[in-house]
Amino acid sequence: MTLESISTETVIEKLRDLRKSIPNKIDNFYVFGECIAQRLEGYEKLSPPLVCTAVMEGFSDITQGVYECGDPIPNRESQLSFTELSYIKMSVPEIIDEVCPKDFATKVIGIEQSGVPPLFYTG
Repeated sequence: MTLESISTETVIEKLRDLRKSIPNKIDNFYVFGECIAQRLEGYEKLSPPLVCTAVMEGFSDITQGVYECGDPIPNRESQLSFTELSYIKMSVPEIIDEVCPKDFATKVIGIEQSGVPPLFYTG
């Protein structure tokens, strides 16, 4: 089975410009977008499971306060509250809808909300 794929460049650009497309959110919302963008760098094409994996890893990065490479995340508050973490988690569909084409976003959100780890997703 072949999964739909999209170009990486536009998605990364949109993730880094979330402040323009989705204004008036908490600062860590935008930091989370950057965490996802960093996780997607280096891929030529994106599939829904890959984007979902980047979201999960980005959530881990923002929770720990460091990017994948180990560099500290600038502009991240020192300690995220449970409320902020929950807010960021609940914002995933909004972010994905904003940065991905509609049909592709629907597939990513379906994987993310199913609770099925993306590496085991087959549908």
